[in-house]
Amino acid sequence: MTKLLIIRPGALGDTLMLLPSVIYLRPKIEISLAGRFPGLSFLKPWVRGYIDLDGPLGHRFFSEGNGERPRDLPDSDVVVAFIKDHDGLVGRNLHRWFPQASIHFFPSLPPVGVKRHVSLHVACCLQQASLPIKPMEAVLETCRRPPFKVSNVARGRETIVFHPGSGSRTKNYPPGFWTDLAARFKERVSSPGVHMVFLLGPAEEPLYPCFGRMFEECIKPLVSFETESLLSLLQKTSLFIGHDSGVTHLAAMHGISTIALFKDSSVEQWKPLGPNVRVIFGREADTRLIEEVLHLAKDVRSGSNGRLLKD
Repeated sequence: MTKLLIIRPGALGDTLMLLPSVIYLRPKIEISLAGRFPGLSFLKPWVRGYIDLDGPLGHRFFSEGNGERPRDLPDSDVVVAFIKDHDGLVGRNLHRWFPQASIHFFPSLPPVGVKRHVSLHVACCLQQASLPIKPMEAVLETCRRPPFKVSNVARGRETIVFHPGSGSRTKNYPPGFWTDLAARFKERVSSPGVHMVFLLGPAEEPLYPCFGRMFEECIKPLVSFETESLLSLLQKTSLFIGHDSGVTHLAAMHGISTIALFKDSSVEQWKPLGPNVRVIFGREADTRLIEEVLHLAKDVRSGSNGRLLKD
């Protein structure tokens, strides 16, 4: 069986763009992945091994004087690197370590002006590296069937998650929009058993005071992106509302009803993949946007199989 090493540094959302291709190739190819946490955590079930690029072994990819191949490096017949190797350093290391392998470098994103989803770009690059993948088929399968399963125990989901952050401030609506949105949801929830959570990662921790009053009244914070806590929350989630972010992609890939707010990033490249995704693009942070979110949420079912929101 062909052994493939994929190198893709990047944040959570960027790493998740590999998932359609990895799942498609897994029955035919032994795949190892070099990337970064937390993204690596979520792809572990589908790869035979992984390398943390922020760890000692990962640093050797980008260091001079690495003629001897590291012992912990997996055997590979094909290496595909989604990085810019301006000075050729990574390429020289890879050719020394894998002299018999087919080695390919690709940009991490589609070329400027090309309207192609990042996951499809990744799959097309792997196809160009002569790997047995049908790019569109791989991506569409992830849209139809969420790769992450919700446990039977968690099917009675009664939680609405608001994620007011992302990896870039330019993607984010202001905190006041999110508090107003949560207040409107509070008026419309169908039963007292519906919980509401503001999910704040490390980058959003400074926003905690902005939501303090609402925390005291009805909405609990989760200031953590620790993998197990995040997965536990998503298992209970009926509706997820967030910006273009890695956690929004993760929610969509769980099959959760997801409303993704794209302020100015590319929907063509970054629309979350999943069967229950709705996108709102380029709206002002005003009452009309709040009403549009509420309209998209009105048909979401709660764990008791009734509607999550009242009419």
